[in-house]
This record gives sequence, C-alpha cells and structure tokens, in this order.
Amino acid sequence: MYDSSIYFLKKAEEILHYPLSFQLATTIYKYLADNYAATGDYRNAWTAGNKVIISYDSLIKRRKTFEALKLISDDELSQSKSELKTYEIQQSILIGIILIVLLSLILILFFYSRLNKSHKLLIKKNIDLVRSEMSSLGAKSKKDKHPI
Repeated sequence: MYDSSIYFLKKAEEILHYPLSFQLATTIYKYLADNYAATGDYRNAWTAGNKVIISYDSLIKRRKTFEALKLISDDELSQSKSELKTYEIQQSILIGIILIVLLSLILILFFYSRLNKSHKLLIKKNIDLVRSEMSSLGAKSKKDKHPI
C-alpha cells in the first residue's frame, strides 16, 4: 500500500509545476515523507521532509513578499490619492483666483466705460458752456460798441 502511494506521489511530483503551486508541492512532499518513514526508508523520508521545509519556507517567503508589496502599493496608492487631492485643491484655488481677476477686470472695464462716457459728456458740456459764454460775451461786446 505504501509502495503504490509512493509511486503515485512520485508521478505527481514529476508533473508538478513547482513554482506555480507551493502548497501542492508541500502536501506531496509531506505525504512522501510520511510514506517513506512508514516503509522504513528514512533517507528518502528525510529528503522529502527537507523538500517540505524548503517548499513551506518558499511559500511563507512568497506570502511575506506579497504582503510587503501589498503594503507598499497601498502606501503608494494613499500617497497618490493625497497628492491628487492636493492638486485638486490647488486647481480649485487657482480657478477661484482666475475668476476673481476676470470679474475684477470686467468691473474695471465697465466703470472705465461709464467714466469715459461721463468725461466725454462733461467735455461736451464745457464746450457748450464756453461757446454760450463766448456768444453772450460777443453779444455784450456788440452792445457796448453800438449803443442803441
């Protein structure tokens, strides 16, 4: 019975894609070690036992590496999210500043236009006033020269 188990476990070991399935390799080597020990073949039991330890250590190393990489990627993700949020806030502030400047420019142009119109109207009224004074002075001076 142990011999047939050993035979089939050895066949499983041959077709095993070791790097892809550490858990399966660990299980096969554990059963091989148990079967060799049961048949009294302690040398092969010890070899299979070492393979169990190596496979188990590789499995643990891969898990720890995966966990470390996951922590690193989670940290980088949170840093990226934080930087993105900072950029979004900066962009919002910049857009607000641009809008305030544009609104200020529009208001300045509006008030400048009104002031310019008022200034032109005032100049026109001054010209009209000067003309009316000139014509009234001209009429007065004619009266003074030609009394009736």
